[in-house]
Amino acid sequence: MTVLLLTAGCAARHEADVETLESGIEARGWDRPSTSTEVGAFVDELARRSKFAEVRTLGHSSQGKPIRALLLSKDLASFEATRGSRPLTIMILGSQHGTEPSGTEAIQALARDLIVGVPQGTLDRTNYILIPDGNPDGRDARKRVNGNGVNLSTNYTTLSEPEARVVEDALYRWQPDVLIDVHESAILKKKSLGAQGWMTDFEAQLEYANHPNVDRGIAELSSAVLLPEILSRVNESGLRAQRYTGEITDVAQPITNGGLSMKNLRNKAGMLGVVTFLIENRLDPLGPTYPTYRNLQERVRKQRLTIQAILDVSAAHEGDIRATTKRARGAWQDVREPPLYLVTAYALDTAAPTVTVPLRRIDTDAVEQRTFARHTTVVASEPVVLPRAYVVTGHHDDVAEILDRHHIAYQRLTQPTPTVATLREVRSSTPRHARHGWGYTDYELEDRTESLTLPTGALWVPLRQPARRIIPLLLEPRSRSSLFQDAAWVSRVRPGEIFFVLRVEESPSASETRGAMEPTSRGDRPAAPRDARPRTSSEAYRGGSPPPAGT
Repeated sequence: MTVLLLTAGCAARHEADVETLESGIEARGWDRPSTSTEVGAFVDELARRSKFAEVRTLGHSSQGKPIRALLLSKDLASFEATRGSRPLTIMILGSQHGTEPSGTEAIQALARDLIVGVPQGTLDRTNYILIPDGNPDGRDARKRVNGNGVNLSTNYTTLSEPEARVVEDALYRWQPDVLIDVHESAILKKKSLGAQGWMTDFEAQLEYANHPNVDRGIAELSSAVLLPEILSRVNESGLRAQRYTGEITDVAQPITNGGLSMKNLRNKAGMLGVVTFLIENRLDPLGPTYPTYRNLQERVRKQRLTIQAILDVSAAHEGDIRATTKRARGAWQDVREPPLYLVTAYALDTAAPTVTVPLRRIDTDAVEQRTFARHTTVVASEPVVLPRAYVVTGHHDDVAEILDRHHIAYQRLTQPTPTVATLREVRSSTPRHARHGWGYTDYELEDRTESLTLPTGALWVPLRQPARRIIPLLLEPRSRSSLFQDAAWVSRVRPGEIFFVLRVEESPSASETRGAMEPTSRGDRPAAPRDARPRTSSEAYRGGSPPPAGT
């Protein structure tokens, strides 16, 4: 009995020790957002005080600042267990944009509350991966972009930036069931909508992974069950919430639900089998007088309410979420797969062609209902039959680096190898501009199938692996999520030349299909941590090999 009482007393003192810990902004006051150093000091101290918390340095920013993850669990060892034997796992990422700081402040306070048991018993049934500061360079410089001037939120195709690679690696390493990407959106956009005399007037907006190629189970659970319940809970808390209407920059534009490309984190994570939600809370303008700097304390309160609603709904549907994400991650092994579409776009919703949105006049501060065309119907076109493999015959090292970043398995051919492949001649390359100033490149290709010999050094990229449905979206030029939609890669797709990524169409033999590309590590968990270089196919997988030379 004495031992039990001592243990209970130690636990109570332990929780109280954490409960009294203040983040930098709470201790200092709300005169400015916390710096990356202050955020790091808080999570380090939280982990020092709590046996339920551990800090991992995931990597470093473009300017060398550490990016930390705070792991929270009643059993920290369970993070390294297989997915089926650990609790529901939720990852929360804050401040990918350095000018949207309140998510970081909210995540710090959330971490403390979870440890002390608010809501009660939370850590008994859920593991948390908290990355409060996803862009320390931008945060400290008060810039939207990172130290290299790149928008991290749309960097998940090329993964050119270390901050985006850190998130990608964490998704592979811990394979969360749920991801929450926390943002703010300025209601005053001086150079666009503001120049027309208007501000937006929303409080909280949410969106799920809405790319048409996201696993159907995840898409249906997110859209039909989880998102409606989350919006209802946020509204019940007194915060006006709605589905994301995208960025409104012109009173004559159509309304959509945000980007459809895999370069957006929510869509990339959804393609990896994660139930993903984007939060866009209201970022108040600098001009008016608020009780705290730019209404920062109130913005943090709204972020906490919105995040908590997602956590509550996720807990209520724990079984459905875990079963759905498990099926999605194993779907690559099922030959009865749905079509994969290269082109995705919004179109007019003919059933409800218009929508009214409240806008606030800058001159009078009056709120008026404005009518917009409602382009929220997602149209998917150009279905592609998945080949046996892709073969990269040029720019080998650069493509291999991209594949490594995406944890995609491949092999380098060590000798000339005969095969039958589809070659594609690039007939034209035409840039198409979009409303926000960026768009896509429209490639016209002409296919022909030939027997040929693949050169030594070519990359053989089999599709019998967990990234099966991501690979074509990256390597097919006409895909709107393609690597070759990035400005740095467009010039490598040259009209009049054969495109240097070939398709091997013929079906593999029964011996190659049986057990091909099964991970050799833990169950359905691909090799992940970026502590070491991601493993290529010869290191991480068995099977899926190219045809032997001379056959």
